[in-house]
Amino acid sequence: MAKRAILTVLATTGAAVFAVAGTAHADVPVLYVNNDVAANCSDGGSGTQAQPFCTLAAGVAAVSAGQTLLVGGAFNEHVTISRSGTSGNPITIKGDRTPGHPIGRLQGGPDVGFTIDGQHDIVISDISVINATTGPGYAVSNSARITLQGLRVQTAAAAAIPAITLKGVTASTLSGVIAGGSKSTVGIALDAATSGVRIERARAAGGMAPGSRGIEILGSGNSVISTDVQANAIGIAVGAGAADNVIANNNVFGNTDAGIDSTGARGTAITNNTVQDNCVAGIRVAGPSTGVSVQNNDMINNLGWLNSQYCTNSGGAEFAISGGAVGSTVIDYNNVYHGGAPGSPDAYLWNGTAMGLPAFRTASGQGAHDRETAYTADREDAANSAAPGWQSTDHDGNPREDNPGLANTGAGPVPYSDRGAFEIVRRPQAAVALRADQAASTVTADASGTIPGYLPITSYSFDFGDGTPAASQASAVASHHYAKPGTYTVTVTATDSHGYTGSNTAGVSVWPAVRTIALLGRENNAGFVSGGTSGYDALTVNGTAAALFDVVDPGNGHVALRSRVNGQYVHVRGSSQYLAADGLVTDETAMFDLVTNADAGVSLRSVFTLGYVSGNSGNGRILAADRTAVGPWEQFGVVDQAGANVTLHAHANGRFVTADNGGNSPLIANRTATGQWETFDLVDAGNGYVGLYSHANGRFVTAENGGNAALIANRTTIGAWEKFKIVKNADGSTALQASVNGKYVTADNGGNSPLIANRTAVGAWESFDR
Repeated sequence: MAKRAILTVLATTGAAVFAVAGTAHADVPVLYVNNDVAANCSDGGSGTQAQPFCTLAAGVAAVSAGQTLLVGGAFNEHVTISRSGTSGNPITIKGDRTPGHPIGRLQGGPDVGFTIDGQHDIVISDISVINATTGPGYAVSNSARITLQGLRVQTAAAAAIPAITLKGVTASTLSGVIAGGSKSTVGIALDAATSGVRIERARAAGGMAPGSRGIEILGSGNSVISTDVQANAIGIAVGAGAADNVIANNNVFGNTDAGIDSTGARGTAITNNTVQDNCVAGIRVAGPSTGVSVQNNDMINNLGWLNSQYCTNSGGAEFAISGGAVGSTVIDYNNVYHGGAPGSPDAYLWNGTAMGLPAFRTASGQGAHDRETAYTADREDAANSAAPGWQSTDHDGNPREDNPGLANTGAGPVPYSDRGAFEIVRRPQAAVALRADQAASTVTADASGTIPGYLPITSYSFDFGDGTPAASQASAVASHHYAKPGTYTVTVTATDSHGYTGSNTAGVSVWPAVRTIALLGRENNAGFVSGGTSGYDALTVNGTAAALFDVVDPGNGHVALRSRVNGQYVHVRGSSQYLAADGLVTDETAMFDLVTNADAGVSLRSVFTLGYVSGNSGNGRILAADRTAVGPWEQFGVVDQAGANVTLHAHANGRFVTADNGGNSPLIANRTATGQWETFDLVDAGNGYVGLYSHANGRFVTAENGGNAALIANRTTIGAWEKFKIVKNADGSTALQASVNGKYVTADNGGNSPLIANRTAVGAWESFDR
């Protein structure tokens, strides 16, 4: 392999010259530079990833056409690139953005920066120059097809120098570049011999130094597109002798002189810019400027209306046209708002005379379609798409979009283009409602509530948050089965026929129930905890029927309660601390500690408030997690799902047991149908015993007189006389054994007498179906 010729590169040590002579590296697509202490670098090596070059100069000396130099680390160097790529095979020098790698940058000395002179087909990406002091961070001259992208050039705080200079440069691009400094003279400077350069999606921000320019163009056939320019003296300056430059879709604001200035230039197209809060003028066209077009711009509060803190100049206007530009400049389809009611005398400065829009039309014959308005809607569907320099997309890359509800008042082939840099886009407003089938671990996402934008929705994409591929479909409803329990975020994205999208998310927890229960208040015949209906109703402890809750274990040592009424989890609602079944997600507000009391009841302690849930927190016995200790109001009886809403069908006579006379008479098996008096709940009483809670009157059944008297529902709490054991019989029926005397409950006299616990064995009269 032939030896590479010696290449000299200016290094960081003053006039010292760094020389690299070595074998060519054209047989590898990527070379590496990394000066990290752990990188094992060597300037005498081959530039592999295992042994990268230590200095950027060494890497630049080795890279050739078609290769990429991947750069990681900070380098105190000034690098001169003295070789070129070829058309279709450029030299690419790129900052390494691999996660965990140091990002490539030049920083640390007064002379840091890049020089490219007399070269072509070079791409430099993501390599910033920080605190350049003695010269531009990037100085490009006599070169063609140079691309600078995704990089930042920041001049030192006291350095009155340009950030980026292009001299004699052609057919080149600056994309996503940030340039400027507090004392910089120019952010990006294009000299008179520079042409065919496109600056796009860049940012030029200075420190408002007197005489500074964000972007200066002295050549011809260049363009500044979709760029932000702020905090300079003049934002964008097109100078004398320049011709046929395009200034379009830019956001120009907060400059101390003019936002956009074209002085002595020919054929400048100033189109679809948003120009706001500049101190002297929004757009100024002066001197022997000819053939200038100023159209589709949105002019807002220039002449220092909102910037009095740094605006010291006076005079000017939203539009200032003077000198040879008068009578040669086309001004139309602009919006103007100048800090007050329409008709502001400072909106236009025409050949030295300030005037409002009506006077301007009379004096100039221009502005026939200009508008004085502060309303965003007034610039919609109102631009001239035939204006010189008009772009098919806006500042943010959005295509032009028609508002079907608004008449098109623009001109040209796309009469619905908007004025200013930003197209008004109405995207779909995605909505997502979730329904969970917890038993099947399935969630259904419904996006049918999505509001379209200007165009019809063509597809919906559903990402169910568990790593499975997102599904795209025409239908607004999709169901998904979760393989594992957990909490997931479901994202729905709606896409319209123009490709605009809108997304929304909702959370859902999918956990199997470890137990399903109802909760019965223990204090003063409080009743059952309600299950919630709308999801925003506070839970109360005054229900007459058992509302069921699934107890789920999220695996964090706590439990959550999911209402069977609406399928949502019980949460503590913020500072009010009351409980509501209003959420699909088990976050901290839905977590409780289930504390078992001595009588087999439970208390609930909120993880969110650290307070115990109480049923004595307001009118209607609202549940709130606001108590520091457990008392009667903080205790709840537990009814398992199988023990809720139970009826007892006596084998003795085939009749149902009733708490007769609304519970005021003893229990007797004499009903042929069931109703409220015939319904009971089995409340856990501990050690295998239950209490029979009657729906007839909300009282517990007792084996009265120690079992020597008939059963009757007249007790408010469970004691020894109110405990019964459910005994499973061989035929599948059940028997009730009283705790107080160990005897079985019988439907005495073949069911014709009240129930009494006085049998020592189980027969037909002692058997009941539940």
